[in-house]
Amino acid sequence: MAKIAWTEPALAQLESIIDFIALDKPEAARAVAARIFAATDKLERFLRLGRPMPEFPHKSYRQVWIKPCWLYYRLGENAVYILHVRRAEKPFRTEDLIDDGD
Repeated sequence: MAKIAWTEPALAQLESIIDFIALDKPEAARAVAARIFAATDKLERFLRLGRPMPEFPHKSYRQVWIKPCWLYYRLGENAVYILHVRRAEKPFRTEDLIDDGD
C-alpha cells in the first residue's frame, strides 16, 4: 500500500475551494471535502484509479475527477503525491503540476 503525500500547494488549493463553497453552503463544502479525502484514501490501494494525462509523456502523472474538482497526482516509488486540486471551471495549466520533488 502506498502512502498519500499532499503537497502544500494542493492542500492550500483544496482549502480555498472548500472555503469558497462554504460561503453559501457549508454542508456542501463538508461533502466535497469528504469525497476528496475518500478518493485519496482509495489511491493508497488503487494507484491507477485516475486516468493518465495526455499532456505528459510519463504515465506516472494522473488525474481523477471528484465532483466538482479535478485532483492531479504523481506516482512515486512508495507514495502517491497529490500535486494540484482545481475546480472544473478553471483552466488546466501544466505548470501547476510541477512540484519540488519527493
